[in-house]
Amino acid sequence: MVDQAQTYYQSEQYHKAIELLEKELQNSHPSPEIFGLLSRCYLAIGDIIRSEKIAAQGLESYSDSDILQEIYNNSKNQLNQILLAIRQIEDGQHTSAEINFIKANTELLIKNQQFEQAIDQLSLLADARKAKTTNILWIGQYLKEIYFEPAAEVHKHKYTKLLFEEVIFYYLKACKLYEKGYQEIREAAKNAD
Repeated sequence: MVDQAQTYYQSEQYHKAIELLEKELQNSHPSPEIFGLLSRCYLAIGDIIRSEKIAAQGLESYSDSDILQEIYNNSKNQLNQILLAIRQIEDGQHTSAEINFIKANTELLIKNQQFEQAIDQLSLLADARKAKTTNILWIGQYLKEIYFEPAAEVHKHKYTKLLFEEVIFYYLKACKLYEKGYQEIREAAKNAD
């Protein structure tokens, strides 16, 4: 089972590996390899929080595992980069290594259809961007992409007035008022909390 999950991981079929490993995690005594590989899979799809939690859970049982400690530290470092990027955006910055990292991580979440996590992350970014009204358009662009993605339909309820405003800001600043979805977003924003 671990070998099959490892094969999936190596061939970048992370969701299949996660499915196998999550089942194995329910086992009474999962090995440190299970925790480590599962944590790496979550990291590979951009779900840093889940990766950190799995590594921490593994360390509770295998505190002497250097591999789990390394994965945990890596996840923690990436979470810190995300928090720093949010603070930088609040301070009015447009670009930095951390902002580039959070942007790439958001793209990874969207690519791997981790829409709920992407929306949560973009919500934090939208709130931060409002603090200094910087012209970061990719936040609204990604929110627009998710909103119109059929696979993300179940997550539309997560869109607040702030998120719709961010998409509208993108449409306005990118001169895309005549795009097909603009009117739909405006109507949805009127009905948002």
